[in-house]
Amino acid sequence: MNRLKSLFLKTLIQTSDNIITSAWLKDRGISKQLQYKYRQSGLLQSIGRGACVKFPAGKVTFEEALHVLQQSGFRIHVGGYFALSLKSKTHYGKVKNTWSIFSSRDIKAPEWFLKYSFTDDWKHYKTNFLPENIGLEDFEVNQRIVKISSLERAAFELLYQTPKNEPVQEAYEIFEFLMTLRPNLLQQLLENCKSIKVKRLFLYLSEKFSYSWFKYINLESIDLGSGVRVISRYGKFNKKYNIVIEERANE
Repeated sequence: MNRLKSLFLKTLIQTSDNIITSAWLKDRGISKQLQYKYRQSGLLQSIGRGACVKFPAGKVTFEEALHVLQQSGFRIHVGGYFALSLKSKTHYGKVKNTWSIFSSRDIKAPEWFLKYSFTDDWKHYKTNFLPENIGLEDFEVNQRIVKISSLERAAFELLYQTPKNEPVQEAYEIFEFLMTLRPNLLQQLLENCKSIKVKRLFLYLSEKFSYSWFKYINLESIDLGSGVRVISRYGKFNKKYNIVIEERANE
């Protein structure tokens, strides 16, 4: 048993993560029976079905859990308002307390992730309004590398959250800081976006701030659908983009 314990400790040293999934251990030859023995001996402590912390560690942070989840192959990423706030592109650099996590509709996170009591709040948006492979990048959060939306994709996801989860005035404030978006990536997103509301709202806000990159967008190749989209119930009708939206405060 001491030899097995020594080999097990060497296995744990292979990863800097405190969270160890059962699948990760199984891939390294640690059977379910041995995993059970290591939990009983205190080398591992269960944090829910399918995952443990080693030695054991202290409280698991959300970014650490997300990192492990992504490394395990789950197609899930940080997006929307929270991605923008991490990159200090919200007004006054304000960071919200609730993580915005995006994935396609068919993704279901494992039980240990769903049931763990993280210090941070989080909300999972399951949607197929954008392709999974456009506009994602690696980003360091408290020494953990996590998959996160680029500024361009995050802007689209913010508008997906608007107005149900984020107020329209917040979108105005954030777009004021988006001077350096890449038109080629924006074109890709606009042509592949399935949400008519998001596309119209993005173009409306982009034109409103008269950014230099807006002139490079080819509007003719973007499907803007038909019919009116009501963003704000008591807003003003914009004929060009066929939306009803409240005006920016103090204008």
